Amino acid sequence: MSERIPQTPERWTDAAALGAAAVTVVTVCRNPGALLGQAIASVQALQRPDVAHVVIDGASSDGTPAYLRTLCGRVAHWQSEPDAGIYDAMNKGWALAADESYILFLGADDRLESLPSAAELLQARSRGVVLIYGEATVGETPFVSRYTDELRFGNTLHHQALLVHKRAHLQPPFDPRLRVYGDWDFNLRLWKQGARAEHLPSLRSRVGPGGLS
Repeated sequence: MSERIPQTPERWTDAAALGAAAVTVVTVCRNPGALLGQAIASVQALQRPDVAHVVIDGASSDGTPAYLRTLCGRVAHWQSEPDAGIYDAMNKGWALAADESYILFLGADDRLESLPSAAELLQARSRGVVLIYGEATVGETPFVSRYTDELRFGNTLHHQALLVHKRAHLQPPFDPRLRVYGDWDFNLRLWKQGARAEHLPSLRSRVGPGGLS
């Protein structure tokens, strides 16, 4: 049985689930309404015991904190507190992931459709693959991810279909001073460092029509 830390009004954690995760899915949100439940359901539908879902809420005023209190045992971690913006919240999620975990950011209006199998993830790690990028559909339009020097001119990787191993950057990697494009900034830094990437079509997501960056 997983060790569980009793909930408080603002935070709840299943430390064992976080520590054992091969993939940590992080959802950051503020006032997401009913969308958050659909994102959580998409992760749960995968029925992957090696996946931990973390929800970082920015002190929502739409009833989300009350909903989060119903998630104990269904997600690995949730918290609801003020933050300094989306990249501050993403940094909080990154910090919670285990060092040996791949991390994926899924918005409240996004849906995770599939993940690489445990065997695929193990093989990728054995090859030193830091980034795994897959297939994202934005609305009804496929997004073709590319890990090339095109990153210098725009973000060619959708974080909803991007797994980044935490050992690529053990400390929270996003610049909270940026209002947008903090994920592009991090992707570009990884590319410049020569981080090894691989495309796996078994990673698939559906991206909501909104989104900040």
